[in-house]
Amino acid sequence: AAAARGLNRLWNLGADEAELTRAVGGLGADIPACIGSVSALGEAAGEALQPLGDAFTGIPVLLANPLKAVSTAQVFRAWDGQDRGALAEGDPMVAALAGRNDLAAPAIALCPEIADGLVVLGNTGATLVRMSGSGASVFALYPDTAGRDVALAQFQAALPHWWTMAGTLR
Repeated sequence: AAAARGLNRLWNLGADEAELTRAVGGLGADIPACIGSVSALGEAAGEALQPLGDAFTGIPVLLANPLKAVSTAQVFRAWDGQDRGALAEGDPMVAALAGRNDLAAPAIALCPEIADGLVVLGNTGATLVRMSGSGASVFALYPDTAGRDVALAQFQAALPHWWTMAGTLR
């Protein structure tokens, strides 16, 4: 998605999100969401997106990855196949807080470092901590940038070999 967006700009193609999604969306379920680059609720395999408006805009986020590859195919093979229920209707943050990632357990079984990242993030004052997609990236949302920046320093001290990035949601 990033390459498609970048090449679209570099080559002045003028392709809109729908055109980019049609061109490269089949490469992975995350592609449509990443092309849109806005907060959205993904349904089905993630390709059916419902934009969430400003529900998460401006929320400080900390991303981290243990620099270990986790095969999406292996995670899905290890998953018990049980969907533990849809997210709640209504306020997106309330739904996110009540939700979970059904792929976390099989991903952690394949890459135990994911659990380490989740534990460290969980001790940093985050509003929400989750594994992203099928792993191995983890993320945390914070009430303010100062808290996120303190959390970044704490995380880097605890897990210095991990890749990290602090940002805000769009």
